[in-house]
Order: sequence, then structure tokens, then C-alpha cells
Amino acid sequence: MSPNNKSLLFLVGLIPTMQFLLMIGILIRSVVEKSSLMIVLFFLVVYILPPLMWRLLRPLIPAKMGASYLGVHTESVNGWFVSYQIQQIYNALPFLESVLKLIPGFYSAWLRLWGARIGKKVNWTAQSKIVDRPFIHIGDRCLIGNEAYLSAHAIKKKDDRYLLYLKEISIGSDVVLSLQSIVGPGAVIGNRAFIMARAAVHPNTTVTEGQVYE
Repeated sequence: MSPNNKSLLFLVGLIPTMQFLLMIGILIRSVVEKSSLMIVLFFLVVYILPPLMWRLLRPLIPAKMGASYLGVHTESVNGWFVSYQIQQIYNALPFLESVLKLIPGFYSAWLRLWGARIGKKVNWTAQSKIVDRPFIHIGDRCLIGNEAYLSAHAIKKKDDRYLLYLKEISIGSDVVLSLQSIVGPGAVIGNRAFIMARAAVHPNTTVTEGQVYE
């Protein structure tokens, strides 16, 4: 990796820290100044700026679907790593995301800002978890159960590098993901499928229409 790309990788790694410090700074100012403007600014910084940042960076540092490598032993900065770092604040502070699920339709609209394709009337439970927000496709009237976990990536170590596999998750309409179910990268779940509690839909697995998967 060139020195310029190493510097870029270092800066990308600082994104969560910068987001957190900015949030804390705004909160302190809102308390000290008792300013409603600071509350609006906090909302914009926490919920609007990160997805817009990714939408702007994605054409410049695209996230390659399929297999690719991560780290300083690669030629360039991986686009998925950029997206993951921008989203890291929600993994560290999950309540920021859970709050959005209290308002019907609000969380789905927010996911669309990231580039996800989300249908109508999707019901998100408070503790459901999406790791890779830009790489999810969900149809209409789905129920995403408590602690259901959707990740469009998987990583394993190979020699002195980390091998990343990234592929969009596609879920049809009228699908139920039950308690603590797991959906991996490249999974395709057909309409009206029912994923049983604690079931794991492994990478590139296809669940057929109407199937009860356990």
C-alpha cells in the first residue's frame, strides 16, 4: 500500500472517534447554551451526516462485491471498511439506532438514506441488528425479530491479510426473521419464508418461497 493510501486508511480509522467527540461537543454546548439549535445539529450529525458521507464517498471508494482483502498489505483502501467505520458509532452505541425504531417507518426511511432498499410496512423490533446498512434489500411487510442479526460481510484471516467476503442480502416480502436468527452475506430469502428462532442462514444460502427454515 502506498504512503498516501496508508494515510487515508489511518484517517478512515479515526472516523468513529471524530464522530463521538463531535457528538459530545454538541451535547455539552446544548446544555451550557440551552439552545434548541444544538439539538437540531445533534440530530443532523448523528443521523443525517453519516449516511450522506457514505453516499458521497461510495463512488470514490467503491465497496467491491465478492472477495477482497483488508489492511495495510493491500494496494488500496477497501470501500467496505470505509462504510463500516462510518457506521461504527451505531455498533458502539446501539441505543442511537433503537430510538429510530420507536417511530413507525422512520427506521426504514433512515436505512434508505444509506442506500438500502427497504419495502413498505417493515416491522423492526428494538433489538434487531443490521451491520451493513447499505447492502440490504428487504421487501414489504416483513417482521425482523428481536436480536435478529443481518450481516452482509464475513471476514477470515488468510496468511498475513484479512479476507473479506461482501455480498448484498436479499429478503422478499412477508418474511419473518424470528428471535436471534442470523442472516449472512449473499443470503436470498424468498417471499413468505419463516426463519425459525436461532436459525442461521449461512452465506449464499437460498431460502425458497414459503419455506420454514430451521
